[in-house]
Amino acid sequence: MEEKEYLEFGETAYTEKTRAVVKIEDGCNNFCTYCIIPYARGRVRSRKIENIIEEIKQIAKEGVKEVVLTGIQIAAYGKDFDEDITLIDLLEEINKIEGIERIRLRFIRIKTINRRICK
Repeated sequence: MEEKEYLEFGETAYTEKTRAVVKIEDGCNNFCTYCIIPYARGRVRSRKIENIIEEIKQIAKEGVKEVVLTGIQIAAYGKDFDEDITLIDLLEEINKIEGIERIRLRFIRIKTINRRICK
């Protein structure tokens, strides 16, 4: 609960030779009555966009064509930053990376999807 910044933790997880899983955030701010995640993982903490982009550029250099963005509540990406950065901003930057052909989103709650994400 005390941790306010995302701590980088190391290596990229590869599920196959063509796909890599990249964690972009951790934690949750919802405090649902049935859920322990905010107590166990703390509040939303997003990775810095530049760290994610660097990791994905390295992944692309290794020939991986697909990245899976994951976290506890990825639609909340950037809500903990002072500047106005959202999941869409991250997706737009990843889309510019040469060699990445597919971007998948894992663990996105339907309740958090807005019009900007749908575009």
